[in-house]
Amino acid sequence: MVFGGKPRMDLLQFGNWSKLGALHDLIPIHCQNEILGEELEELMSESHWNYAKLQEVLPANIVDNVRKEVGHFVRTNEIDKPWWILISSDSLVLVELSNYCKVETFISSNSYIDFMANLEEQEYHEVKWNFPDRRCFKCNTDGASKGNPGQSSAVFCIRDSSGEFIYAMASLLTNTTNLVAKAMAIEEGIKYCVLRDLLLVIVETDSLTMQKVLDGIWEVPWNIALIVRSIQIWMKDKDVSMVHVFREGNCVAEYFTNLFLILQCNSIQ
Repeated sequence: MVFGGKPRMDLLQFGNWSKLGALHDLIPIHCQNEILGEELEELMSESHWNYAKLQEVLPANIVDNVRKEVGHFVRTNEIDKPWWILISSDSLVLVELSNYCKVETFISSNSYIDFMANLEEQEYHEVKWNFPDRRCFKCNTDGASKGNPGQSSAVFCIRDSSGEFIYAMASLLTNTTNLVAKAMAIEEGIKYCVLRDLLLVIVETDSLTMQKVLDGIWEVPWNIALIVRSIQIWMKDKDVSMVHVFREGNCVAEYFTNLFLILQCNSIQ
């Protein structure tokens, strides 16, 4: 198993090189000026830590932890990248390669085997946009708010059984919440389908709250009560079903929702 990571910060107060977490979270603020700007490389010799330098810039308890837990290192030019490696001693060693040193941490193979066994027992489901049945339509909806509450947008897009776009619309809203924006997107999408006689419609939303509310499982939040009532009226005696999907299955509507907030247009059809 290979886990790739990002290069760590060069400054010693960031990163977890000491195995205690980022030092800027551990050292009192009035002491941080002493290490501000120091680089990790300045604390190293060829193959070991420069403990005299460590003691100049770090509290004694942190220096003791580095002496006991971090140990020796070898220099490398590779960026951070952890690797799981099985060695002959029936242990797993996590070798962390940084810009400056390599630190080894041993983990028992039993823990790793238990972890993998639990992983294999999990159920996995493919998440994607699925084509509706023949003669059916699918209306994907989404809403977003900058600031929650803040400037918002509501989007719906309708596709047929072949995946072709029938219609899409995005509207800019003012000073509302994510939930209200998502509710308004559902309302506008259903209204369009009913008025255009696009029956047998599956409406998809990535808001579990909206799906539960419209199914009558959860109570209606006061701030969307009027919108929910309007949705229920439009859906009454119509072949319209509401389905919750994960965001990965609603990515087109989500993309246009965020894009519309950037474009700052009143409406796009």
